[in-house]
Amino acid sequence: MKKKIPEGDYIFWIVRAEPSRRMIQVTFQSREISLTESFPTSGPGVWRLKEMLEACGKKILRQRGKLHLDKLIGLECAGSVVNDEELGTVIGAFFSPQNLKENFATVIREMSGGEMPRYVM
Repeated sequence: MKKKIPEGDYIFWIVRAEPSRRMIQVTFQSREISLTESFPTSGPGVWRLKEMLEACGKKILRQRGKLHLDKLIGLECAGSVVNDEELGTVIGAFFSPQNLKENFATVIREMSGGEMPRYVM
């Protein structure tokens, strides 16, 4: 049995994108985890592909066009990892990594009494 990945919000980078029978297989990597997701390229499930691309900062045109998979490699996005009974570990929603970074900074600021603490690396 696979070890479950802790649920939560992660920043990911796309490390692989490959075509697969009316789908695109995309592998996401964060510092802690790696996940592969499948995205339909047509039909009712195409909204997930659009959501992921927008989270990566890509502009989506209304008309159909060719998606250059090689240009996805290295793009950054954020997503909420969930453990589903039927699907296993999946990215339930995608969003801009900037939103996650801003939320994290707000939490740190609130915990430190209004000022950003200084850390020594």
